[in-house]
Amino acid sequence: MIGLLKRRSEKARKRGFLEAIAAACAMVAAADGIVRPEEMAKLLEFIRIDDTLKEFDSTEVIGAFERYIETLDFDFRIGKEKAFKAIRAVERRSGEARILILVCRAIGEADDDFDNSQRYVVRQICETLGFSPGQFDLDLRSPSVRDFPKAFEKKKKEQKMPEWMRDSATLPSPPVKKKKRDGDMPKWMRHPPEPPRKPDHTDSELPEWMRIASTPDAPANKKNRKEEPPEWMRQSAKSSPKPEREELPEWMKKIGDHSGKK
Repeated sequence: MIGLLKRRSEKARKRGFLEAIAAACAMVAAADGIVRPEEMAKLLEFIRIDDTLKEFDSTEVIGAFERYIETLDFDFRIGKEKAFKAIRAVERRSGEARILILVCRAIGEADDDFDNSQRYVVRQICETLGFSPGQFDLDLRSPSVRDFPKAFEKKKKEQKMPEWMRDSATLPSPPVKKKKRDGDMPKWMRHPPEPPRKPDHTDSELPEWMRIASTPDAPANKKNRKEEPPEWMRQSAKSSPKPEREELPEWMKKIGDHSGKK
């Protein structure tokens, strides 16, 4: 009877250790937002070589790991609370607690990028189990390219460019031609002279019928009357004498006389 109780107690202890390992690894794997296959493979490899946990089947390990991942995806606060509850089960067993922290570190380094978000989660696990993060070299590091991909995006593009294109990109841009202003133009172009306008005839020089027709209130059916020409036309007609009729030559007169005879 006592042996049976010991076996059950040992199995419960191993089961609790498995749950703590799965919960801690799920927290570290999900810390950077992406659960990678390398992290799952690292966990299965540890379960296979560990004397305490090698009796568990891989399906049980994967099931426990995925259960915590799904809870974290549903609600991070609920998932974190359940994960740390499972982790506290090994708080009084310092040997298993130390192994758990080392496994978490191995999970974070599985994809060759143990970033600050994963380091921060492992530091929280250390403090929960009563260890100092400095014992496991968990100091936060300076930002890397992966932490800030947009900050290095421009530099990567420049590295892919050929040398002659990078040199040409640094050249100063050609000067922009300025538009000519009015002050740069000659005076005659800025203000061209207006063409001379022909003087219009005054109304006094027009006949009465034209003056009446040009007014807006002139009747449309009024007959136009012929008037005397203006004074300037009459004076010009008087000043120009009519050409006198010249006498015809004698031979033309004779021809005219013969043509009149029958």
